[in-house]
Amino acid sequence: MNRLIIAVCLTSCTAGTTTEGTTIEGPQGLQGLQGPQGLQGEKGDQGETGAAGVEGVNGTNGMDGAQGEPGPEGPRGITGDNAPALSGSRLTAVRPRWVGSDGSVFSPPSYRFYDSDLDTYCSPEQLSDGKMYCMPETANVWEDGYSDDQCTKAAMQFSIQGNPNPAYGKKSYVTNSPLYRIIPLDTVYFFEFECQERDTTGSGNHWTDTEEVGPSEFVEFTEE
Repeated sequence: MNRLIIAVCLTSCTAGTTTEGTTIEGPQGLQGLQGPQGLQGEKGDQGETGAAGVEGVNGTNGMDGAQGEPGPEGPRGITGDNAPALSGSRLTAVRPRWVGSDGSVFSPPSYRFYDSDLDTYCSPEQLSDGKMYCMPETANVWEDGYSDDQCTKAAMQFSIQGNPNPAYGKKSYVTNSPLYRIIPLDTVYFFEFECQERDTTGSGNHWTDTEEVGPSEFVEFTEE
């Protein structure tokens, strides 16, 4: 009995074969476990830059922000009530302004006026009568020599300061000096034993006839 069983197994229990010796494919085995991850490869070269994309459409404007707090109140503007100087029918208020070669600007707060009747600039000044007038620049004058050939009418010499052609003069050494109109003289007379003419052309000195001028010739200011 045992021999019979062994004989049967030898002929029929051999897997994957037939009696004719042909191999028979067996069923697929179970999948094996995943192996460990391999090492990371080296970084490759950077690729060429691609073409620029199409420019996108502009977005819509945002909403306006909330209004800010009001700033501090500015200084009061110049009006007829508080202006430091205003023009009139004869006097024009002028504020000097100087511009430097580098573009700088200097404009002091002081004003002066242009007198259209006298064709000269003037500034407020108190005269001997105690009143305020718009007075043009005056030269300093002093008596020296005579303006006539009889040596009876005194002449005055005057100095030129800022204005090369001063129209009026005052005696600086006399308190509340009257005003004199500058009438330049080319010839003056001096009494040296007798009245003698002296040509002053080119001497660098300047003489004038003595014509006194009243304040009514100028614009008077009154305080309000």
